[in-house]
Amino acid sequence: MLAVEGADTKGRVVELKKKVFTFLKDEGSELVKFFEDDVFLARLAYLTDIFEKLNALNLRMQGKQNFIFAMTDKIELFKNRINFWKKKVSNGNFAMFHRFDEAHEKCIEFNFSDEIYNHLDLLSIKFQHYFPEDVRIGNLWILNPFMCDIASEEVNLPTDTENELLQLSEDSNLKLSFKGKELLDFWICAISEYPVLAKRAVKFLLPFTTTYLCESGFSHVTNIKTKQRNCMLTPTLSACLRLSLSKIQPRIDMLVAKRQVQVSH
Repeated sequence: MLAVEGADTKGRVVELKKKVFTFLKDEGSELVKFFEDDVFLARLAYLTDIFEKLNALNLRMQGKQNFIFAMTDKIELFKNRINFWKKKVSNGNFAMFHRFDEAHEKCIEFNFSDEIYNHLDLLSIKFQHYFPEDVRIGNLWILNPFMCDIASEEVNLPTDTENELLQLSEDSNLKLSFKGKELLDFWICAISEYPVLAKRAVKFLLPFTTTYLCESGFSHVTNIKTKQRNCMLTPTLSACLRLSLSKIQPRIDMLVAKRQVQVSH
C-alpha cells in the first residue's frame, strides 16, 4: 500500500510542478528553490517512475485466486527487471524511466548513472532479503503432475510420495479432469485416491501469499460500520463481514422464488 500512495503523491507533484512552483513562490516559501533546481526535479521524476513500477507490481499481486506460484513468478520477474535496468543505467540508458529520461535532459552535465545504479542495487538487495528463495524449485510437480520429470529437480519428494506421483501421472481419468479444474480444486478431488501427495500439494497452495485478503477485510469493515448503517437493524458485524468476503454468489432468483407474494386480505 505504501507503493500505491508514494507513486500517486510523487506523480501528482511532477505533473503539477509548474502550479506547485507558482503557489510556493506566491506564498514566499523557502521550498520554491527546489522547484528551480533541475537536478532535484530529475531525481523526483526518477522516484515517480520507480514507485510507479512498484505500484504496478503491487496491483498485480492483489486478488483472491493468486496462488504462490503466480506470486513467485511476478516477484522473480521484477527481480530480473531490476538487474536489466541496472545494466541499461550503467550504459547511460534511461529509456525505461520515461519521466526521468525527459527531465534529466535539462541537466545532462550531472552524472545520474552511479546514483540510480546504486539505488537499484539497494532495491535488488531488499527484494533478495524479503524473497530469498524461489519456492517453485522442487514443487513444479504441483502445477502439472502429468508433465513433470520425476527424476529432475522439479520434484523434491520422499520415495513413497514419488510413487504416488508416478501412479497419478498415469491416471487417465484425472488427466482428463485436470484441464477443466482450478489447480486447488483438482488436488482436493485427488485426495481420496492419492492422499499423501494431494495433501502435500493442498498444504502448499492454501497459505495466503499476500496481505490482500486481510486488507480487503479491513476495507469491508470500514464500509459496514458507517453512521447510516449503524442506525439500521442489521445482523452482527461478523455476519455482515462473512457475507461481504464470501466468494459464493447469492442466487437471488431462487431465493425470491421461494418467497410467497403477500396476498391481500
